[in-house]
Amino acid sequence: MIYGKLTKHECYNPEQDRVTRPFIQILEKYAKKTDSILEVGASFGRSLDMLKDDGYKNLTALEPDEIAFEEIKHKKYLGTLDDLEKLKPFDVIFTKSVLYLIEEPNYQLLVDKTNKYLILYEGEILQKECRWWLHNRNYKDIFEGLGMKQVFECDSFFALIRTPDGQHINGTKLRVFKK
Repeated sequence: MIYGKLTKHECYNPEQDRVTRPFIQILEKYAKKTDSILEVGASFGRSLDMLKDDGYKNLTALEPDEIAFEEIKHKKYLGTLDDLEKLKPFDVIFTKSVLYLIEEPNYQLLVDKTNKYLILYEGEILQKECRWWLHNRNYKDIFEGLGMKQVFECDSFFALIRTPDGQHINGTKLRVFKK
């Protein structure tokens, strides 16, 4: 994400909590309060803030945008998904609307750096007539093909993806994979 000169407060949209809170509630069914947790593409760290408020302590962010990075109040690393290679493994790794933006993510790296659970809230399926930067993927097939087992799946909570040309599409899924 590129935030330019916007602050965390200026970028925050309370509507995001309609998606973030249910996501956190599902994540908390799989993550123990003592687990090491990494958010890849943490933005300003809103999801990690909610986990901290709920008693989680071992939280880490990986964020490529310098403006957002400066606002994160948790252990943090400036970098992209590929920089995960430099970090130790985590009990739980999660992404929210990150992988579908990357043309060729290193899925194996996510598997290798996950000790227990990989939790994805990502766009997957688009209407055929929608042609823009989202990449069609089936993360169940991808991560089960790499040896993980999907233990939970649900369609998006309220979230419709809005394309630059104004279309609204609902192709977001939450998936939990166990190592």
